[in-house]
Amino acid sequence: MRESPYGTLKESQAALLTAVGGVDGAAANCRVGRSTLAKYADDSPENRDRHMPVDIVAALEAVASDAPVTWTLAHNKGFVLLPVKIDAGSEDLLTQDFARVADRTSVLFRDYANFLTDGVIDLHEARVLLKDIDTFLHALLTMRSNVSANISEMEDKLP
Repeated sequence: MRESPYGTLKESQAALLTAVGGVDGAAANCRVGRSTLAKYADDSPENRDRHMPVDIVAALEAVASDAPVTWTLAHNKGFVLLPVKIDAGSEDLLTQDFARVADRTSVLFRDYANFLTDGVIDLHEARVLLKDIDTFLHALLTMRSNVSANISEMEDKLP
């Protein structure tokens, strides 16, 4: 498996600290101080096995623009993370979701068929397909989240 774009777990912790404004920004948003936070990102022999507790990761990723530690952990287990906005369910929203999924499916299969005309998918085409797949999955997961929210909304109205 390829290495995470953030590198090692230690490097992803350093990226998270950078994303929240360094150790000062991180200390303002979690329960530990600057020196402890610095040790989480330090790869020296004495700190190599010291990692952020999950509540610290959650607190910092909540204020960061990205989730490098969660992304690296998911990547290391073979999972893919895609951000999904969950909206309250409504018929109009679900119709829009369906149209978006249909559109993204069409683009994905069109590109795949076009790229296979010569019998080979080159590096550029593979990157385009990966982006198409991620966009399709995002549309599908958004639809799933909205249907789930719709179910929850209906269940709340049951006697």
